[in-house]
Amino acid sequence: MAVPIFSFLATLESDIADFYRRLKSVSRLVRSDRLFDFMANHSSGHSQEIMGLSERHARPELDQAFIRDVHEKIKVSLMAEIRNAPDLGEAVEKIARTEELVGKMYQMVAAHYRRLAEHCLGVAGDLDRIASEEFQHRDMVLKERERYGGEGPA
Repeated sequence: MAVPIFSFLATLESDIADFYRRLKSVSRLVRSDRLFDFMANHSSGHSQEIMGLSERHARPELDQAFIRDVHEKIKVSLMAEIRNAPDLGEAVEKIARTEELVGKMYQMVAAHYRRLAEHCLGVAGDLDRIASEEFQHRDMVLKERERYGGEGPA
């Protein structure tokens, strides 16, 4: 079963928050407890923020049933109209009008994909912002090394 991406990312952030809470119990890192609290809170905040993205960025849906219904109605009514057309010229005009309707349906599908692209760009922008915050967190963690007097690898 596929996990929706926002739930998946929120779970990862919650897991990272728990990781930082557990780090507070590592005796050699006791001087960093404030940093770990900060990181745990930020990760929890990211988790909540990411879960809110699904509401903030509602994914546009394409009503395929509507398109299928219109398609069927076009076929059925076109056949009847062609059969009942008083002359071939009018029958051809009805066929041409049908092609126009099909073209409009394709425009509707294209508009859906434009909305979907805007949706994806909005989500990407929010995720890029969160990524930027993660890079700031990385820098904060690296700065924490000063608390330990530049102590080398364990």
